[in-house]
Amino acid sequence: MSPISMLVSSPFIGQVLDRVGNRKSMVLGSMGMILSILGMAVSGSSVAGQVVFNFLCGAASNLCTGPLYSACSDTMDEVEYLTGERPQGIMTSVMMCTNKLGIAFAPIISSIVLGAGGYTAGSAQSAKALAAIKGNVFWIPAVLSGLGILAALFFDLDKKHGTITEVLEKRRNKIV
Repeated sequence: MSPISMLVSSPFIGQVLDRVGNRKSMVLGSMGMILSILGMAVSGSSVAGQVVFNFLCGAASNLCTGPLYSACSDTMDEVEYLTGERPQGIMTSVMMCTNKLGIAFAPIISSIVLGAGGYTAGSAQSAKALAAIKGNVFWIPAVLSGLGILAALFFDLDKKHGTITEVLEKRRNKIV
């Protein structure tokens, strides 16, 4: 459901960004993910509940991850504004590197959590193993979403980005 909800919500992300800005979008998306994850945890074995909350979680995920690309571009504008140099190469490299690190470390961390819980494939799971599974599916993503909210609070370019782009345009056109 998550990829489907991302496809459905993608056309609207730009409108939301224009209306509320990057920071608020990231915070709202992370809060939506936390609430959706809690909804999945509470809905238990209800298939309908899992489908609905998984769909909502995907849309919320799209709302908080989509602005990262816009925020990266805004940051490049600010660096160019401050230094005269546009660091798009390094910024793109850092984004791709962190993305790949996340893809690499997520299954490692998940395996460590499952191993610590005593998970054994193909057998009945102990209460500790079931808690490890719930940790991987619900609690770790909720905590990481909370950390995403904290990180978003440090992004403060939404208010001053318009001025920065105006100055950059004038510089580029040699009007300044």
